Order: sequence, then C-alpha cells, then structure tokens
Amino acid sequence: GDTRKALEALGEVERSGRYPPLVLLEVTRYLRQLILLKEKKVREPRQAANVLWGARLPAPQSFLPALLEQSRRFRGRSLLKALQWAYETEIALRSSPPEDRIIMERFVLQLMKGLQSTTAEAARGGTL
Repeated sequence: GDTRKALEALGEVERSGRYPPLVLLEVTRYLRQLILLKEKKVREPRQAANVLWGARLPAPQSFLPALLEQSRRFRGRSLLKALQWAYETEIALRSSPPEDRIIMERFVLQLMKGLQSTTAEAARGGTL
C-alpha cells in the first residue's frame, strides 16, 4: 500500500462530495468481506460467492477473484484491527466537531501503516 496514493484517493472522494460516513461504510463492508473469506479459507470464486451471499455481503461475480487474492494478502489480525479502526472512525465522525477530512485522514493513515507491515509479513509466509 502506498500511503500517498491512499490520501490522494481520499482527496478525490472528498472532492466528489461523497458523504464520509457512507464512504467509511463501504470500506467497512469490504473489510468484513475480506475477514469472512479469510476465516472460511475460501479458495475459489464460486465458494466465495456462496459464503458472501450467506453472510448478506454479496459482491459482483467479477470482483470475487480480486477479493480472494486480497483476503490472502493480509493477516487476519490486521484485518480485524482495520475493522476496529473503521468502527472508531465511525464513532468519531458521528460525535466529533473536528472536520470530517481530518478524521478520515487519520483512519487512512492508520489503515495504510497497519496493512503495510502485514503485507510484508504475509509475503514472508506469515499467517493469521
């Protein structure tokens, strides 16, 4: 993960006028999908479709191979930590007077820092 690119993407989202809590909801859904695929040790797209459908987290068929690859790339603990950060960010967005941009930037920086270290570990053969 490239932190600079992630912050640029956040800037694009902000300029598009999208409501930050909804963007965060999409990221949270994505993290939940990755966690579920990792926990169930899903190996192929058809199985992924069934698992995600059963959890009421369906994804378009064309996205499934990439979701599977991404679920393998990260450690389970790191995904759970990222989900925790997402929930903390949601609470901050709902209850804080600071600017939404600052709260979302903090989330993106935590996410990138946490996931960068685990991608390297997963590449070396680390697991959950």
